[in-house]
Amino acid sequence: MDDQVFSKNMLVLARVFNEPTETAVWQQKLEIYWRVFKHWGDEQFDTAVLRHVQSGHWFPKPAELRELGIKPGLTAEEAWGEVMRFEGYSHPLIRKAARVIGQDVLNQMTYDQVPTTRAHFFRIFEALQARAEADQYPALEAPNTADVVKSIADRMSF
Repeated sequence: MDDQVFSKNMLVLARVFNEPTETAVWQQKLEIYWRVFKHWGDEQFDTAVLRHVQSGHWFPKPAELRELGIKPGLTAEEAWGEVMRFEGYSHPLIRKAARVIGQDVLNQMTYDQVPTTRAHFFRIFEALQARAEADQYPALEAPNTADVVKSIADRMSF
């Protein structure tokens, strides 16, 4: 993710949820959030922040933003509905699931084949969702504890 996009979105969250930004705690928060989200794409982070601004009541924890950025907002049932309407696909996972089954199979299935194809689509769509979610949880590198303690101590005044 571009650090400018990250900074802009974090400031949006701070303004909306009245979070003070002129403190050492804010800088620490930025460092932690950056470690969690730096591997995300710009659009994904924008989406998560927008969804939280629309529905959140407090400044989000990283886990809350992760959930909002990962969930495509569709159930398998809703995705199947789009496939059956033949109006195009609103989400890349629907397009992938349709491609795995085969567009020809979807276009030429008979009435008797609908329940089986539907069940097959559900399994494929849910597996693609699970894979997309797993890809969003790479292992975070552990900080050197001594460096973290020193950093905090340096920021504190006694």
